[in-house]
Amino acid sequence: MRLSIELPVAQPDAVMSCAREIEAAGFDACFVTDHPAPSRTWLEHGGHATMDPFGGRFVFHGGEKDVVEGAWPGDVILIEFPDPASVRAWWESADYQAIKHLRTDHMAADIVLFESLPQGHRATDSLKKLLAS
Repeated sequence: MRLSIELPVAQPDAVMSCAREIEAAGFDACFVTDHPAPSRTWLEHGGHATMDPFGGRFVFHGGEKDVVEGAWPGDVILIEFPDPASVRAWWESADYQAIKHLRTDHMAADIVLFESLPQGHRATDSLKKLLAS
């Protein structure tokens, strides 16, 4: 289970009050992050629905991770679209642009658009292309 709580961090007494309530509820720990849950405004204004006309779907959205090598300080959000033209059309759509600030106002992110690999791709396929160039 993953729990996200927006704490009123500007007021120390409120933070202590929340901590006492969390402890009383039986939790051993509470993790506070600078990546809050989507705002009510984002959800009410169709943040996720903007992807539907373009075939977008969440493949991975935060969640549990097990860092087995190196350090990974953040979360990953992976959204799949049918093709590069669809993701670009969504990104540039008036519906998404109208609410984009609801995301950018609350989080810093690197946004990368890339094509997926064909079914059956092997690492040696990329190596062959690299060596041929």
